[in-house]
Amino acid sequence: MLGKNYRKNQWWVPFQIMICLMMFLPPVGKAQESLPPDLENAKLFLNQNINFREKFYDAAAINGSAWLVGYYGTILHVTENMTQFERQDSGTKEPLLSVSFADGNNGVIVGTRGLILKTADGGKTWTKIKTEFDKHLFAVAFGDVNNGWAVGEFGTILHTADGGNSWQAQSLEGIDVTLYGCYFLDAMKGVVVGEFEVILSTVDGGVTWQTIQMNDTDGVALCDVLFKTPEEGIAVGQNGVLLQTQDGGVSWERTKLPISDNLLGIGVMDDTIFVVGLRGVMLEKAASGEFELNKTLGISGWLQCVVGSKKGPALIAGDHGRILWSGGGEAKRKWIILN
Repeated sequence: MLGKNYRKNQWWVPFQIMICLMMFLPPVGKAQESLPPDLENAKLFLNQNINFREKFYDAAAINGSAWLVGYYGTILHVTENMTQFERQDSGTKEPLLSVSFADGNNGVIVGTRGLILKTADGGKTWTKIKTEFDKHLFAVAFGDVNNGWAVGEFGTILHTADGGNSWQAQSLEGIDVTLYGCYFLDAMKGVVVGEFEVILSTVDGGVTWQTIQMNDTDGVALCDVLFKTPEEGIAVGQNGVLLQTQDGGVSWERTKLPISDNLLGIGVMDDTIFVVGLRGVMLEKAASGEFELNKTLGISGWLQCVVGSKKGPALIAGDHGRILWSGGGEAKRKWIILN
Protein backbone atom coordinates (compact mmCIF):
# COMPACT_ATOMS: atom_id res chain seq x y z
CA MET A 1 0.00 0.00 0.00
CA LEU A 2 1.36 3.46 -0.85
CA GLY A 3 1.49 6.23 1.71
CA LYS A 4 0.85 9.92 1.15
CA ASN A 5 4.52 10.86 0.96
CA TYR A 6 5.07 8.39 -1.85
CA ARG A 7 1.95 9.49 -3.69
CA LYS A 8 3.14 13.09 -3.66
CA ASN A 9 6.03 12.15 -5.93
CA GLN A 10 5.06 12.80 -9.52
CA TRP A 11 7.38 10.39 -11.26
CA TRP A 12 5.42 7.28 -10.35
CA VAL A 13 2.45 8.11 -12.55
CA PRO A 14 0.62 6.81 -14.57
CA PHE A 15 -0.93 4.54 -12.01
CA GLN A 16 -1.31 1.71 -14.46
CA ILE A 17 2.49 1.59 -14.71
CA MET A 18 3.53 1.83 -11.07
CA ILE A 19 0.62 0.60 -8.94
CA CYS A 20 -1.64 -1.70 -10.92
CA LEU A 21 0.97 -3.09 -13.28
CA MET A 22 4.11 -2.98 -11.15
CA MET A 23 6.13 -4.90 -13.71
CA PHE A 24 6.70 -5.20 -17.42
CA LEU A 25 6.94 -8.71 -18.76
CA PRO A 26 8.11 -9.68 -22.26
CA PRO A 27 5.35 -10.62 -24.71
CA VAL A 28 4.83 -14.20 -25.70
CA GLY A 29 2.53 -14.94 -28.62
CA LYS A 30 1.43 -18.02 -30.46
CA ALA A 31 2.27 -18.45 -34.14
CA GLN A 32 -0.56 -17.26 -36.34
CA GLU A 33 -1.98 -19.06 -39.34
CA SER A 34 -2.59 -17.11 -42.54
CA LEU A 35 -5.30 -14.49 -42.05
CA PRO A 36 -7.85 -12.78 -44.30
CA PRO A 37 -6.48 -9.76 -46.20
CA ASP A 38 -8.08 -7.18 -43.89
CA LEU A 39 -6.43 -8.71 -40.83
CA GLU A 40 -3.11 -9.12 -42.62
CA ASN A 41 -3.24 -5.44 -43.57
CA ALA A 42 -4.07 -4.54 -39.98
CA LYS A 43 -1.09 -6.54 -38.75
CA LEU A 44 1.18 -4.86 -41.27
CA PHE A 45 0.05 -1.36 -40.28
CA LEU A 46 0.47 -2.05 -36.57
CA ASN A 47 3.86 -3.69 -37.01
CA GLN A 48 5.08 -0.64 -38.93
CA ASN A 49 3.49 2.04 -36.73
CA ILE A 50 3.23 0.72 -33.16
CA ASN A 51 6.51 -0.15 -31.47
CA PHE A 52 7.41 -2.39 -28.55
CA ARG A 53 7.49 0.50 -26.07
CA GLU A 54 3.88 1.54 -26.69
CA LYS A 55 1.32 1.03 -23.94
CA PHE A 56 -2.43 1.32 -24.41
CA TYR A 57 -4.37 2.50 -21.37
CA ASP A 58 -7.96 2.94 -22.52
CA ALA A 59 -10.37 2.58 -25.43
CA ALA A 60 -13.83 3.75 -26.40
CA ALA A 61 -16.24 2.75 -29.16
CA ILE A 62 -19.28 4.37 -30.71
CA ASN A 63 -21.17 3.99 -34.02
CA GLY A 64 -18.86 1.28 -35.31
CA SER A 65 -15.66 3.19 -34.62
CA ALA A 66 -13.18 2.82 -31.78
CA TRP A 67 -10.31 4.82 -30.34
CA LEU A 68 -7.26 3.50 -28.45
CA VAL A 69 -5.10 5.91 -26.44
CA GLY A 70 -1.62 5.36 -25.08
CA TYR A 71 1.69 6.33 -23.61
CA TYR A 72 3.32 8.56 -26.24
CA GLY A 73 0.28 10.68 -26.90
CA THR A 74 -0.88 7.89 -29.20
CA ILE A 75 -4.41 7.92 -30.62
CA LEU A 76 -5.48 5.05 -32.89
CA HIS A 77 -8.81 5.34 -34.69
CA VAL A 78 -10.26 1.99 -35.75
CA THR A 79 -13.03 1.31 -38.30
CA GLU A 80 -14.10 -1.39 -40.78
CA ASN A 81 -14.88 -4.26 -38.40
CA MET A 82 -12.08 -3.13 -36.08
CA THR A 83 -9.48 -3.88 -38.76
CA GLN A 84 -8.73 -0.48 -40.34
CA PHE A 85 -6.31 1.50 -38.16
CA GLU A 86 -5.21 5.09 -38.53
CA ARG A 87 -3.30 7.48 -36.30
CA GLN A 88 -4.92 10.72 -35.22
CA ASP A 89 -2.66 13.58 -34.20
CA SER A 90 -2.96 14.33 -30.48
CA GLY A 91 -0.51 17.22 -30.55
CA THR A 92 1.27 15.89 -27.46
CA LYS A 93 3.68 13.24 -26.27
CA GLU A 94 2.11 13.17 -22.81
CA PRO A 95 0.62 9.82 -21.70
CA LEU A 96 -3.07 9.64 -22.64
CA LEU A 97 -4.84 7.62 -19.96
CA SER A 98 -8.56 7.60 -20.75
CA VAL A 99 -10.99 8.38 -23.57
CA SER A 100 -14.76 8.78 -23.78
CA PHE A 101 -17.09 9.81 -26.61
CA ALA A 102 -20.38 11.55 -25.99
CA ASP A 103 -21.43 10.84 -29.59
CA GLY A 104 -19.80 9.99 -32.91
CA ASN A 105 -18.21 13.44 -33.22
CA ASN A 106 -17.58 14.69 -29.70
CA GLY A 107 -14.99 13.03 -27.50
CA VAL A 108 -12.56 13.79 -24.68
CA ILE A 109 -9.18 12.34 -23.75
CA VAL A 110 -7.48 12.95 -20.40
CA GLY A 111 -3.93 12.34 -19.27
CA THR A 112 -1.06 13.39 -17.06
CA ARG A 113 -0.67 16.85 -15.51
CA GLY A 114 -4.29 17.80 -16.06
CA LEU A 115 -4.19 17.26 -19.82
CA ILE A 116 -7.61 17.40 -21.50
CA LEU A 117 -8.06 17.03 -25.26
CA LYS A 118 -11.37 17.61 -27.07
CA THR A 119 -12.59 16.68 -30.54
CA ALA A 120 -15.79 17.79 -32.25
CA ASP A 121 -15.13 16.06 -35.59
CA GLY A 122 -14.65 12.40 -34.70
CA GLY A 123 -10.98 12.77 -33.88
CA LYS A 124 -9.84 14.37 -37.12
CA THR A 125 -8.57 17.22 -34.95
CA TRP A 126 -7.91 17.34 -31.21
CA THR A 127 -7.70 20.59 -29.23
CA LYS A 128 -6.10 21.05 -25.83
CA ILE A 129 -8.56 22.49 -23.33
CA LYS A 130 -7.02 25.13 -21.07
CA THR A 131 -7.89 24.70 -17.40
CA GLU A 132 -6.42 25.63 -14.04
CA PHE A 133 -6.06 21.96 -13.07
CA ASP A 134 -2.67 20.22 -13.05
CA LYS A 135 -3.34 16.88 -11.34
CA HIS A 136 -3.00 13.65 -13.29
CA LEU A 137 -6.36 12.50 -14.67
CA PHE A 138 -6.86 8.74 -14.95
CA ALA A 139 -10.43 8.31 -16.18
CA VAL A 140 -13.14 10.18 -18.07
CA ALA A 141 -16.77 9.24 -18.74
CA PHE A 142 -19.86 10.90 -20.21
CA GLY A 143 -23.39 10.48 -18.89
CA ASP A 144 -24.95 12.21 -21.90
CA VAL A 145 -23.83 14.44 -24.77
CA ASN A 146 -23.18 17.39 -22.44
CA ASN A 147 -22.29 16.03 -19.03
CA GLY A 148 -18.97 14.32 -18.40
CA TRP A 149 -16.61 13.67 -15.50
CA ALA A 150 -12.85 13.20 -15.15
CA VAL A 151 -11.17 11.84 -12.01
CA GLY A 152 -7.59 11.65 -10.83
CA GLU A 153 -4.95 12.45 -8.24
CA PHE A 154 -5.72 13.46 -4.66
CA GLY A 155 -9.48 13.09 -4.97
CA THR A 156 -9.78 15.20 -8.12
CA ILE A 157 -13.25 15.15 -9.70
CA LEU A 158 -13.95 17.46 -12.63
CA HIS A 159 -17.30 18.03 -14.35
CA THR A 160 -18.23 19.43 -17.74
CA ALA A 161 -21.74 20.50 -18.69
CA ASP A 162 -20.90 21.58 -22.23
CA GLY A 163 -19.46 18.44 -23.81
CA GLY A 164 -15.92 18.98 -22.54
CA ASN A 165 -15.26 22.59 -23.55
CA SER A 166 -15.02 23.78 -19.95
CA TRP A 167 -14.51 21.99 -16.62
CA GLN A 168 -15.32 22.73 -12.97
CA ALA A 169 -14.13 20.98 -9.81
CA GLN A 170 -16.47 18.73 -7.84
CA SER A 171 -13.73 17.41 -5.55
CA LEU A 172 -14.70 16.32 -2.06
CA GLU A 173 -13.27 17.99 1.00
CA GLY A 174 -11.25 15.51 3.04
CA ILE A 175 -10.97 12.96 0.21
CA ASP A 176 -7.37 13.00 -1.06
CA VAL A 177 -7.03 9.42 -2.31
CA THR A 178 -6.31 9.04 -6.00
CA LEU A 179 -9.31 8.06 -8.10
CA TYR A 180 -8.74 5.73 -11.04
CA GLY A 181 -12.09 4.81 -12.57
CA CYS A 182 -15.52 6.32 -13.19
CA TYR A 183 -18.72 5.28 -14.91
CA PHE A 184 -21.93 7.26 -15.43
CA LEU A 185 -25.25 5.69 -16.32
CA ASP A 186 -26.75 9.09 -17.19
CA ALA A 187 -26.30 12.75 -16.35
CA MET A 188 -27.25 12.17 -12.72
CA LYS A 189 -26.09 8.74 -11.60
CA GLY A 190 -22.46 7.62 -11.47
CA VAL A 191 -19.79 5.73 -9.54
CA VAL A 192 -16.11 6.55 -8.97
CA VAL A 193 -13.47 4.15 -7.60
CA GLY A 194 -9.90 4.52 -6.41
CA GLU A 195 -7.22 3.87 -3.82
CA PHE A 196 -7.92 1.87 -0.66
CA GLU A 197 -11.09 0.44 -2.25
CA VAL A 198 -12.81 3.80 -2.14
CA ILE A 199 -16.18 3.79 -3.91
CA LEU A 200 -18.08 7.05 -4.33
CA SER A 201 -21.56 7.35 -5.81
CA THR A 202 -23.76 10.25 -6.87
CA VAL A 203 -27.42 10.46 -7.90
CA ASP A 204 -27.46 14.22 -8.52
CA GLY A 205 -24.77 14.73 -11.13
CA GLY A 206 -21.95 15.10 -8.64
CA VAL A 207 -23.48 17.86 -6.54
CA THR A 208 -23.16 15.44 -3.62
CA TRP A 209 -21.19 12.22 -3.28
CA GLN A 210 -21.70 9.30 -0.94
CA THR A 211 -18.87 7.06 0.24
CA ILE A 212 -19.97 3.42 0.00
CA GLN A 213 -19.09 1.47 3.13
CA MET A 214 -17.80 -2.07 2.59
CA ASN A 215 -18.32 -4.84 5.13
CA ASP A 216 -14.83 -6.14 4.44
CA THR A 217 -11.95 -4.59 2.54
CA ASP A 218 -8.42 -5.48 1.50
CA GLY A 219 -7.60 -1.79 1.18
CA VAL A 220 -6.14 -2.17 -2.32
CA ALA A 221 -6.60 0.15 -5.26
CA LEU A 222 -9.61 -0.27 -7.54
CA CYS A 223 -8.58 0.32 -11.16
CA ASP A 224 -11.82 0.30 -13.14
CA VAL A 225 -15.61 0.27 -12.80
CA LEU A 226 -18.37 -0.51 -15.31
CA PHE A 227 -22.12 -1.14 -15.30
CA LYS A 228 -23.61 -3.74 -17.63
CA THR A 229 -27.14 -2.61 -16.71
CA PRO A 230 -28.42 0.14 -14.38
CA GLU A 231 -28.42 -2.48 -11.62
CA GLU A 232 -25.48 -4.80 -12.42
CA GLY A 233 -22.01 -3.32 -11.99
CA ILE A 234 -18.46 -4.49 -11.44
CA ALA A 235 -15.26 -2.95 -10.05
CA VAL A 236 -11.80 -4.53 -10.26
CA GLY A 237 -8.37 -3.83 -8.84
CA GLN A 238 -5.12 -5.02 -7.33
CA ASN A 239 -4.50 -8.56 -6.10
CA GLY A 240 -7.42 -10.03 -8.02
CA VAL A 241 -10.03 -7.95 -6.21
CA LEU A 242 -13.39 -8.08 -7.98
CA LEU A 243 -16.51 -6.44 -6.52
CA GLN A 244 -20.03 -6.76 -7.86
CA THR A 245 -23.27 -4.89 -7.27
CA GLN A 246 -26.82 -5.88 -8.19
CA ASP A 247 -28.54 -2.77 -6.83
CA GLY A 248 -27.05 0.03 -8.89
CA GLY A 249 -24.01 0.50 -6.67
CA VAL A 250 -25.73 0.89 -3.32
CA SER A 251 -23.96 -2.21 -1.99
CA TRP A 252 -21.03 -4.29 -3.26
CA GLU A 253 -19.95 -7.86 -2.63
CA ARG A 254 -16.51 -9.37 -3.05
CA THR A 255 -16.13 -12.23 -5.54
CA LYS A 256 -13.48 -14.83 -4.84
CA LEU A 257 -11.29 -15.60 -7.85
CA PRO A 258 -8.75 -18.36 -8.49
CA ILE A 259 -6.08 -15.74 -9.29
CA SER A 260 -4.43 -12.83 -7.50
CA ASP A 261 -3.16 -10.86 -10.50
CA ASN A 262 -3.93 -7.17 -10.72
CA LEU A 263 -7.13 -6.62 -12.73
CA LEU A 264 -7.01 -3.49 -14.87
CA GLY A 265 -9.88 -3.21 -17.33
CA ILE A 266 -13.50 -4.22 -17.93
CA GLY A 267 -15.65 -4.51 -21.04
CA VAL A 268 -19.00 -5.95 -22.11
CA MET A 269 -19.39 -7.97 -25.31
CA ASP A 270 -22.03 -10.50 -26.32
CA ASP A 271 -23.91 -9.44 -23.18
CA THR A 272 -20.96 -10.88 -21.24
CA ILE A 273 -18.55 -9.15 -18.86
CA PHE A 274 -14.84 -9.47 -19.70
CA VAL A 275 -12.03 -8.53 -17.30
CA VAL A 276 -8.35 -8.22 -18.26
CA GLY A 277 -5.17 -7.60 -16.31
CA LEU A 278 -1.58 -8.43 -15.49
CA ARG A 279 0.22 -11.33 -17.18
CA GLY A 280 -2.34 -11.54 -20.00
CA VAL A 281 -5.18 -12.42 -17.66
CA MET A 282 -8.64 -12.55 -19.23
CA LEU A 283 -11.74 -13.48 -17.27
CA GLU A 284 -15.17 -14.04 -18.78
CA LYS A 285 -18.36 -14.16 -16.75
CA ALA A 286 -20.14 -17.40 -17.55
CA ALA A 287 -23.90 -17.98 -17.58
CA SER A 288 -23.49 -19.60 -14.15
CA GLY A 289 -22.28 -16.29 -12.76
CA GLU A 290 -18.76 -17.61 -12.22
CA PHE A 291 -15.74 -15.94 -13.81
CA GLU A 292 -13.83 -18.31 -16.07
CA LEU A 293 -10.15 -17.84 -16.91
CA ASN A 294 -9.19 -17.85 -20.59
CA LYS A 295 -6.01 -19.93 -20.81
CA THR A 296 -5.59 -19.84 -24.60
CA LEU A 297 -4.07 -16.38 -25.17
CA GLY A 298 -0.41 -17.22 -24.56
CA ILE A 299 0.41 -13.64 -23.52
CA SER A 300 2.57 -12.59 -20.57
CA GLY A 301 2.32 -8.78 -20.79
CA TRP A 302 -0.53 -6.87 -19.21
CA LEU A 303 -3.85 -6.16 -20.92
CA GLN A 304 -6.02 -3.18 -20.06
CA CYS A 305 -8.42 -2.07 -22.81
CA VAL A 306 -11.54 -4.00 -23.81
CA VAL A 307 -13.68 -2.44 -26.53
CA GLY A 308 -16.09 -3.64 -29.18
CA SER A 309 -19.63 -4.00 -30.42
CA LYS A 310 -22.18 -6.09 -28.61
CA LYS A 311 -22.06 -9.08 -30.95
CA GLY A 312 -19.44 -8.16 -33.53
CA PRO A 313 -15.72 -7.35 -33.74
CA ALA A 314 -13.79 -6.36 -30.63
CA LEU A 315 -10.29 -5.38 -29.53
CA ILE A 316 -8.20 -5.89 -26.42
CA ALA A 317 -4.98 -3.91 -25.94
CA GLY A 318 -2.24 -3.32 -23.40
CA ASP A 319 1.52 -3.32 -22.86
CA HIS A 320 4.22 -3.59 -25.57
CA GLY A 321 1.75 -2.29 -28.18
CA ARG A 322 -0.22 -5.51 -27.84
CA ILE A 323 -3.54 -5.58 -29.73
CA LEU A 324 -5.87 -8.59 -30.01
CA TRP A 325 -8.83 -8.87 -32.38
CA SER A 326 -11.99 -10.98 -32.26
CA GLY A 327 -14.66 -11.16 -34.92
CA GLY A 328 -17.37 -12.46 -32.64
CA GLY A 329 -20.13 -14.72 -33.83
CA GLU A 330 -18.87 -17.76 -31.91
CA ALA A 331 -20.30 -19.25 -28.76
CA LYS A 332 -16.87 -18.60 -27.24
CA ARG A 333 -14.85 -15.71 -28.63
CA LYS A 334 -11.55 -16.52 -30.31
CA TRP A 335 -8.77 -13.91 -30.19
CA ILE A 336 -6.13 -13.22 -32.85
CA ILE A 337 -2.93 -11.37 -31.97
CA LEU A 338 -2.52 -8.48 -34.42
CA ASN A 339 0.51 -6.89 -32.75
